[in-house]
Amino acid sequence: MPTGILRLSVLAVLGAFALPAADNAWSWSEYRKAIVTPSSLGKNAVTAGIAQWRDSPPEWGQGMAGYGRRYGSRVATHAVQGTARYSVAHWRGEDITYHRSEGGGEWTRLKYAVKTSFIVPKVDGSGTTISASLFAGAYTGAGVSRFWHPEDRRTVQSTFFNGSASVGYAVLGNIVKEFMPRKKK
Repeated sequence: MPTGILRLSVLAVLGAFALPAADNAWSWSEYRKAIVTPSSLGKNAVTAGIAQWRDSPPEWGQGMAGYGRRYGSRVATHAVQGTARYSVAHWRGEDITYHRSEGGGEWTRLKYAVKTSFIVPKVDGSGTTISASLFAGAYTGAGVSRFWHPEDRRTVQSTFFNGSASVGYAVLGNIVKEFMPRKKK
């Protein structure tokens, strides 16, 4: 992994821990789960493997060196996205933990999963708000990652595409969470 990516990842994670955690403990627990777990590292390994197979970007080459760059890029981007998202959620009082619907038909549950990707409850219980943290995380991660990508990917179009893809993956993640079998208590 290039040292610049590693440094940026460390700074992103440390920056998040500089915020006070006592009054928003839910977000820091979720932050840790989202950023530094075997599951998140595994997802990054899989997506890096897909990029390796597609040779994207080709400037990073093949072999373990190319895979290492792709994996490092995924981990660093994920850390930046998570740090921006959880920091904005903390600042705005957004509860970004996914809460499954209480039931209904498949279409109702699908609409609920999509809607609650963009409209989230407030931590204090005073209602709902637009999930600014979703967009902040997605587009900050996409923008910052342009610094270590090859020159031809350092464009507004590439940033917008990658940020939008991250928003789409977040919506897809909520749909999957909604329809996963419920754990028995």
